[in-house]
Amino acid sequence: MQIVWSKMIEKFAPVFGLTKEQIEDAYNKPDKTSILGGNYITVKFYGGYAILVTFTMQMDHANFMNAYKIFPDMINIDVDKSEAVDVLTNFMENYGMLVEVPGVGKVKTHFNEGKKEFFQGILDMEKYLQSGTGRF
Repeated sequence: MQIVWSKMIEKFAPVFGLTKEQIEDAYNKPDKTSILGGNYITVKFYGGYAILVTFTMQMDHANFMNAYKIFPDMINIDVDKSEAVDVLTNFMENYGMLVEVPGVGKVKTHFNEGKKEFFQGILDMEKYLQSGTGRF
């Protein structure tokens, strides 16, 4: 399947220490996957970090929206008992910025399966780049 890379991934994946090969591996062989409103969230665990990818599927291609390298000290949930959406939500609660979502208010993430609404949040780059140690 063809992959369409977002401008966000093109610009920030190298800053996050991610390669397209790692992102594709997390997409092709995820350890956890959640689907919300037609949006996919996958997480792949490596020795000392996880890669989280969000994307949508079209008939002939996957639209990759965002990808993050997440270290254990960046989240405070039990990843063994959590779903991919829980990892994304907790990560964004810790490293996201409040954004005004029409009809919802200021949030870091927002999911409404009934209305097929999905807002994954905007990363606080400065805070993110100052963290990231530990091991899963």
